[in-house]
Amino acid sequence: MKGSPRERRSVRAMPALPLIFLAALLFCQGCASSGERHTSSVRAHIREVVEVPMVSVDGLPFVQAHVNGTGPFWFILDTGAETDVVHSRLAHEVHLQKVGAFRFNKTVMGDWYDGIDLKIGAARYRPDRVASTILNDIEELLNRRIDGVLGQSFFRCFIVELDYPRQVLRLQPSPRLNRDATAIPLTFHGFRPTIEATIQLASLPAASGSFVVDTGSNIELELGGRFFKARDLEEPAGGTPVESTMLHGSSDARSILGVRLKVGLVSVEKPLVTLGASSNPLDEGSIDGTIGGGFLRRFHVTLDYRSEKLWLEESPR
Repeated sequence: MKGSPRERRSVRAMPALPLIFLAALLFCQGCASSGERHTSSVRAHIREVVEVPMVSVDGLPFVQAHVNGTGPFWFILDTGAETDVVHSRLAHEVHLQKVGAFRFNKTVMGDWYDGIDLKIGAARYRPDRVASTILNDIEELLNRRIDGVLGQSFFRCFIVELDYPRQVLRLQPSPRLNRDATAIPLTFHGFRPTIEATIQLASLPAASGSFVVDTGSNIELELGGRFFKARDLEEPAGGTPVESTMLHGSSDARSILGVRLKVGLVSVEKPLVTLGASSNPLDEGSIDGTIGGGFLRRFHVTLDYRSEKLWLEESPR
């Protein structure tokens, strides 16, 4: 994705909101709020594997869904979003009922609305409450319509396959998924799924760390300041200026080319590494950074929150 002539922009589809945790069941309970606490629940229904087209825009996975019997509308699938969000335009179009105010990351105002009945193929997903705000800035940056974001509760209600090379989304109903490929363990920090990975930067030894898996970001790898401080390493100088764009604003960062990024049994040579951005709060104890869609889009990615596993598989185009 191109930004201004001097820089490449990295995108976070949604900010990471305060702590929320949903039960890993087809009937998922949880709560979400910033300031005022709201109890919510989610119902999901799927009889068999659902396969629908997916569009990857610079590593961000988009799918079409019908909302309350109308549409289709475009949604981003975002493991980095704490709650489901609809564009305020969509809330108006489908006549959702507002039930309260909401504030994203203490800076962006929004509203709570009564939930939606969302259909992706033959799969139904019905959160009883959704947040809403204006998504015009992200739409302008990506140059495409964005009607909403499906966050963590969606991934807790289905086994989600993002087949980036084939541009296909599959939703699995099975409570456990058996694969011949080697699974990568998922660990949850709050609602954020994290995995272990190894990064090597020029002039520095290879080092392992714990990284958020964020499908709603187009970066390959973002390293937080903790990664260097915890290992007593000096942060590399130089690099190319970039602008990291989020729902609540933009922040300046810079990018450098790494030597190698290894996750499980797969690795990528010369990954683009972002330094100094704030697309995710990276001050949560043991979190070292973020692996985003810039890396994931090379693979057939399967996320099974229930069994806390992730698979990365090469998928021929």
